[in-house]
Amino acid sequence: LRQAQDILFRGMWWCKWRQAMLSIVSGDYQPEESAVNLREFAENLVRGRPHVSFEAPRAAVQMDPVAWNIVLENALSNALRHACPRDPQVHVQVSVDQGLRAAPCTTITVDPARHVVLRVLVRNRAKATRPKLSVWRSGC
Repeated sequence: LRQAQDILFRGMWWCKWRQAMLSIVSGDYQPEESAVNLREFAENLVRGRPHVSFEAPRAAVQMDPVAWNIVLENALSNALRHACPRDPQVHVQVSVDQGLRAAPCTTITVDPARHVVLRVLVRNRAKATRPKLSVWRSGC
C-alpha cells in the first residue's frame, strides 16, 4: 500500500512540475514563495525512491518549492542515471548557511526578511567504468 501511495504522490508532483515547466518555457511562470520545512521538503523529494537517502535540518525557509523541486528532480534523476546500477547510493544533503542550528526535534523559522543560502549536495556511487570527472568551479 505504501508503494502505491508513493507512486500516486510522485505522479501528482509530476503534473505540477510539468505545468510549472511549461509556464517557465512560455515566460508566464510566477514564483510563489512560501514557508517550507526543509526536512519535509527533502522527505517528499526522495519519497518512493528506495536507493535515495537524505539529511535535512528542521528549518522553515521562504522559497519557491515548485522551482526548487524542478531543479532537484533533475539533479536526482542525473545522479540515479549515472550511478552504479546495482547499488547507486544516492544521498541528498540540504543545509542552511547562516549559522542556524537546530536540535534534532525542533524547527527553526528563518526570518523572511533575512537572506539565507540553501546548499544542496547530491552524491552517488558512480559507475566503475565512468571516467573520473574534473573539478569545475564557477568564477564566484
